[in-house]
Amino acid sequence: MGNNMTIARILIVEDEPVTAEDLHYILTSAGYAVTGIAVTGREAVDCAARDEPDLIIMDIRLKGKIDGIEATNLIHNTHQIPVIYLTAYADRDTLDRAKITLPYGYILKPFEKSMIKAAVEMALYRHETEQKSRSEEESSGERFEKLQSLVRDYITKASV
Repeated sequence: MGNNMTIARILIVEDEPVTAEDLHYILTSAGYAVTGIAVTGREAVDCAARDEPDLIIMDIRLKGKIDGIEATNLIHNTHQIPVIYLTAYADRDTLDRAKITLPYGYILKPFEKSMIKAAVEMALYRHETEQKSRSEEESSGERFEKLQSLVRDYITKASV
């Protein structure tokens, strides 16, 4: 866990039970606390609001009306919780939709234990560093919206 005194709390959002259990095992054996396993986008939003985890590992394709990307957008409306996407899909449309939510990582399935551990460590470190350096006069919401619009502009220019 490095020099962190507190144990990072992670929410898993994954609708495949075997994958969810695998992630749970990898995270707990690496010393992290799992706040829960959500299987739908709606459940992810509710769990994030209730438990306020330090990080979310979010599958993009979920059963139900709300997919992982939409769930991330809904969560980011009220909480600044970093998200690492987990998906079997790397098509252009999915990547472009995912990019706009400014994820802290993007892991393709099937994954290795070491990939999960490294991505989690990097995301937590980046988030902690960003929290420390965030200026007082700018709210996290304003900053997030600015970053999102920059990413949208970039995607628009890149796809022309």
